[in-house]
Amino acid sequence: MAETEGIHVVVRVRPPLDAELTGVDTQAVVADAGSNRVTVEDTSCVFDKVFDGDAEQEDVYAFLAPAVEAVLSGINCTVFAYGQTGSGKTHTMLGSGLEDELLRAETFAPSAAWGVIPRAVDAIFTTLSDAAEEEESTTYQVSASYMQIYNEHLYDLLQDRKRKRPLKIRETTNKRKKEVYVQNLSEYRVSSA
Repeated sequence: MAETEGIHVVVRVRPPLDAELTGVDTQAVVADAGSNRVTVEDTSCVFDKVFDGDAEQEDVYAFLAPAVEAVLSGINCTVFAYGQTGSGKTHTMLGSGLEDELLRAETFAPSAAWGVIPRAVDAIFTTLSDAAEEEESTTYQVSASYMQIYNEHLYDLLQDRKRKRPLKIRETTNKRKKEVYVQNLSEYRVSSA
């Protein structure tokens, strides 16, 4: 990821569905990771980065890792997954089987199936742990929120998993600086991945 630019548009195209492979349906999207080009029917667009259906979770995270490192330097970063239902947002962001693994395991270890979020959280806590060992007087505080935008409504997934209470985006001005925030979004201190 180029450090001089603030916004990157990255496309990850999911692997073809069984119906697409058997010829029942046609694959609507063609991704060319080499040229960072996505083609849908007769329209082709170039993006900052394209991951095709063969991309591994590790490949996607490796591209985003500099943003995680920037967070540890005090820079605010956002990774925003957008797409229609079934396009692979949850797979990219969480990975497969993570919730089941968390529910049944007393401890869990990094997995190739992990998506962006668990990899980022693991990297943050590993870096903070290493830094704390080097400088015993240094302390860190990590807080987390988990929000979803669905049908143009914002939901707090840590407080309202069934999406019954939409939240509102607000703007405030503090000392000549405008800040945008989500009203009533929960935030929890976390101490480990």
